Amino acid sequence: MHPASMEHMRRLRREHMGYLKALPAPRICDDGGLATAPEKTYRRLFEDLPGLEWCCCDILPHPTVTHVKPDPFTLPFDSGSFDLVVSGQMLEHCRNPFRAVNEMRRVLKVGSLLAVIVPSTGPRHDAQDGWRFMDDAFRFIAAEVGGLQTIVDFIDRSNSMETRAGKWHDHVWLARRTA
Repeated sequence: MHPASMEHMRRLRREHMGYLKALPAPRICDDGGLATAPEKTYRRLFEDLPGLEWCCCDILPHPTVTHVKPDPFTLPFDSGSFDLVVSGQMLEHCRNPFRAVNEMRRVLKVGSLLAVIVPSTGPRHDAQDGWRFMDDAFRFIAAEVGGLQTIVDFIDRSNSMETRAGKWHDHVWLARRTA
């Protein structure tokens, strides 16, 4: 996870996720959250929450992964079981981001938030790398999936947070599950 992505998630938490502090044991799902180092996971941004249950899902086993997904489009949880779902730099590697977002929506409680950060530009950076998300991307995805109300949707076109930020121009999307 690059530093600009961490800063975007930190800002989303500060400005929109105050409800998590009121929960006795918030459940957060990190879809695609395999991290090769502790500083490369969003988990550290939420560790101050008492009783936090952090579920990190990925298609590959790894010490940072708590739940290996049975397939790329299935989160191994009951519907409506999470207070927040986060996903950073994963959807560009997914062959069908519409299905992936629909599954993230499924596991969210109604009224809870989905926070996604993906690149809008940048070079190929993995063996499977199929997408860059332009201005209309999440409007299209939300319309197709249904039951999601966009709260934040922007592309960071600055280069101010780090040298690499200008390469990726993160697309930051925050949505609330409405149905």
